[in-house]
Amino acid sequence: MSDVSKNLKRIRIERNLTQDELAEKVCVTRQTISNWETGKSQPDIETLVTLGEVLGTDANELIYGNKTNGYIRFQKKYVAMTIVCMVIAAIAVVLDCTIFPAIKNDFNLYFYYSWWLMFATMVIRPFAVFTFGCGVVSAISMFADLSLYKKERLIILLISILLLLIPLYLGIMEVLLLLRVNISNYVWLINVGMSDIGIEKLIFLHIFPFLSGAGLFIATRKKTV
Repeated sequence: MSDVSKNLKRIRIERNLTQDELAEKVCVTRQTISNWETGKSQPDIETLVTLGEVLGTDANELIYGNKTNGYIRFQKKYVAMTIVCMVIAAIAVVLDCTIFPAIKNDFNLYFYYSWWLMFATMVIRPFAVFTFGCGVVSAISMFADLSLYKKERLIILLISILLLLIPLYLGIMEVLLLLRVNISNYVWLINVGMSDIGIEKLIFLHIFPFLSGAGLFIATRKKTV
């Protein structure tokens, strides 16, 4: 119960209560409240229940922290997942917006690396958006319970996998098409790639991967109660 002291102080302040006022409601001294909030002593379970009733919460929130309808907020695993996903997405975006366009602007480099550059385009961009989708849902999970029952998770999992396979299939097909291009068509080759983003690519490279990442993350949130 190492977090009881800070949780008690936070909730008391949120309820606009002084230590004297809370002490009077709980039938203890102000010094006792001060000792609890500084960690010098700990209230017993029965007192925690009483404190929860007085503060309009429950003993679980006093022990574990922010909760909404029984859900523990700001869980470390979601904080860590959000940070990791956002960092990975940011790195992928940097590659997408700097290194690859720089290669494309150099005709010799782009022509030499055209096939793997297109492949990287069709992989890194969806991967960045996919990771961003995971990060967004992970961030939401810090505040709200997104866990689902088995049947719901299975449906979302299947849909998410389908949304992920569509851009992957299209990317492979486009790379194979590039590999079949004759060298005399280099002008056409230069005009194909990262800057050629129409409504179809917007859907396949952005919307689908985002929904897939968000869906796969939600599909792993198992309902525990």
